Amino acid sequence: MPRPVIALLTDFGLADPFVGIMKGVVLSRCPEATFIDLTHGVAPQAVEEGAFWLERSVEWLPRGSIVVAVVDPGVGTARRPLVLEALGRIFVGPDNGLLSPVAARDPGSAAYVIDPDRLGLDALNLMASRGVRLALDDTMLSGVNLALLTRCNFSMIKLACEVTAQLEPDKPAPGWIAGLRSLLKSSSLQVVAEGVETSYQAKWLRAAGVQMAQGYFFSTPLTARGFEDFYTDDHGIHKEADDDDNHKRGD
Repeated sequence: MPRPVIALLTDFGLADPFVGIMKGVVLSRCPEATFIDLTHGVAPQAVEEGAFWLERSVEWLPRGSIVVAVVDPGVGTARRPLVLEALGRIFVGPDNGLLSPVAARDPGSAAYVIDPDRLGLDALNLMASRGVRLALDDTMLSGVNLALLTRCNFSMIKLACEVTAQLEPDKPAPGWIAGLRSLLKSSSLQVVAEGVETSYQAKWLRAAGVQMAQGYFFSTPLTARGFEDFYTDDHGIHKEADDDDNHKRGD
């Protein structure tokens, strides 16, 4: 099997270790890779200059090469990363015009958006399919997060204290209550709510289908001996809440 050829074009310069770090990361995953340094001297964030040199260099690269081009004023923003198949090579770069001249030279070129979230979900779901139980800590609930939970096979999530704090008697029930209730009815997901401090919060969480909770409503922090006593107390771990904080009973 031929060794993969990876060509690099960046505006990183060579005064710091970033080019070397990038190569090290690649070699840790693909030790047989061969590198071609097209240039690392593109002026900082000069996308048009980088696109010019990339288009001029491509014909000299072996067919099948992977070309990684990084000249990106929008790094760290919502700007999308792309994979471009063109001229018998594969190009990886930002969606900012850097790859456009290469794409224009090949009427049969095809571009794809890299979705890091999708890649991560696929890896997690693969682990889950092999018997690994996945748990997500400090979960914030919103429309986006609830949609994410339906796409990944988590066994358990822990709701962040900030989520529980949204349950207040003088405010309408937050929108995530209905979404969480629907999710739990259609899945085997287990949920732990953090920061439960009132019977009102406990009641609403129980109505939403949350199976477990922790917080000062149930107990202050305990020593090992104190926890043993608490565990065996009829009004301890099985305590439920009505509207009246003073009315508690055991299951």
